[in-house]
Amino acid sequence: MAAHALARGMGTFFKDCEHPASRWSKCPHEYKIRYRSAAGNQTEESGFGTQDGAIERLMEIYKEKKATSRSQSKAERIQKYGTMRFEEYVEEWKGGQRHLATSSVRHLESFLEHHLYPAVRSIGSGHGIGERVGGIEGEGRGLDDGNAQGSAAARHAIALSMY
Repeated sequence: MAAHALARGMGTFFKDCEHPASRWSKCPHEYKIRYRSAAGNQTEESGFGTQDGAIERLMEIYKEKKATSRSQSKAERIQKYGTMRFEEYVEEWKGGQRHLATSSVRHLESFLEHHLYPAVRSIGSGHGIGERVGGIEGEGRGLDDGNAQGSAAARHAIALSMY
């Protein structure tokens, strides 16, 4: 499965079969597309009979994203994640991380359990998700220096996916 990328930010199209890309035009399998939604989540769609159909759909999505204002996207994220518990958000975020090795998953689980979740709980539940993570991101509360580099990277990745 070799994906063909279009211009930056537009997504990719591919076939999920054993045929090489050079034979896709004669292959009976359908095309799939992968792109980032306006909220920043990776999304896949399938069922495109031709390469042109897949590219046309990617162009349509790209134009929709460009036409949508950033404030509208932010409002949609606030509506979706505003009342969500931080732990629920992290579970959803982890589900979207496709290339984590087993040791990385163990490290992340340990970091979350022993450092990030207690720090979020110490701030309290009177704040929205973004405010809680933003406070941790900026101040480094409850995190020891021994794990600073790995924890900073995880905090940063989770916080960036929220905004």
